[in-house]
Amino acid sequence: MDYFVALNQVLVLFLLIGVGFFCRRAGILNQNSVSSLSKFLLDICIPAMIIYSMQIPFSQSIAEKSGMLLVGAVLYYIIAFGVCWVTPYLLRCKREEFGVFRFMTMFSNSMFMGFPILSMLYGSEAIFYAAIFNIPFTLLTYSVGIWLLRSGKGGVSFSWKLLLNTAFLSTFVGILFFVTSFSIPDPFYGALGLLSDVTTPLSLVVTGGFLA
Repeated sequence: MDYFVALNQVLVLFLLIGVGFFCRRAGILNQNSVSSLSKFLLDICIPAMIIYSMQIPFSQSIAEKSGMLLVGAVLYYIIAFGVCWVTPYLLRCKREEFGVFRFMTMFSNSMFMGFPILSMLYGSEAIFYAAIFNIPFTLLTYSVGIWLLRSGKGGVSFSWKLLLNTAFLSTFVGILFFVTSFSIPDPFYGALGLLSDVTTPLSLVVTGGFLA
């Protein structure tokens, strides 16, 4: 990507964050509305973006790349687990803080900001691969992640229902549609496209609202 094109896109991102910041400060948005928009993004817009981006014809090349990416993601989290285990010792954290710092080191909220920015800079194909890479994150956050948190203060319990979140389900549906070359009917595809288009600006406005 050309340097000046990338710089222009980054400036657009900051401007939209500024809009959210202004709206929150001016009282156009309040804390409840920002939280509601955040939930709308995570439960509706981002899943729609994932399914929409996976509406491409099946390709052996894409399938092989996705498999390699998935293996790379697993290796990444194996390394991240080792790093997160020693991080509290390096930072000289209190014993009751070990779980929280390990969790923060191993996991990041890549979906809320990462997916919309990827879509803006590189298009829907990037979301396809990002969703594949994010599969271990979804599975591990609600299993290993909860175990890490319990290793600190405790009191956090695991439930298999946590794995059935919108991010994981939309990725599963998207992969199923891709493998079977299933085409979503035009009205539904159009609706998914519109929701996908609104995800990036809305996520940045919400981010600005949280920062205000």
